[in-house]
Amino acid sequence: IRRMTKAIDEYVITGVETTLAFCKYTINHEKFKDTTFDTNFVKNYFSDPSVLDNFDPEEEKVAAMFAALLFDGLNKGNQASNSGTSKSSWKSNRAQMN
Repeated sequence: IRRMTKAIDEYVITGVETTLAFCKYTINHEKFKDTTFDTNFVKNYFSDPSVLDNFDPEEEKVAAMFAALLFDGLNKGNQASNSGTSKSSWKSNRAQMN
């Protein structure tokens, strides 16, 4: 349990939600430690989902800014490629597949 908790604490994943916080909560719960849990663990012992809340407002702002820049760059690229008379790379690739 100690090694798994340490591994979870050291694991870094950004951009997607994971179940690592729930796993950490579960393996450190007294019912798990004394091996008296069963398949009703969540229903019986998991009444406070705020223990999983690892929301970082600053990270959300950075992600939103990055997404806006990426979206803007993609739009500018599409506008430039659509202004010429040549086929888009998507259409060219599609034509090669047929």
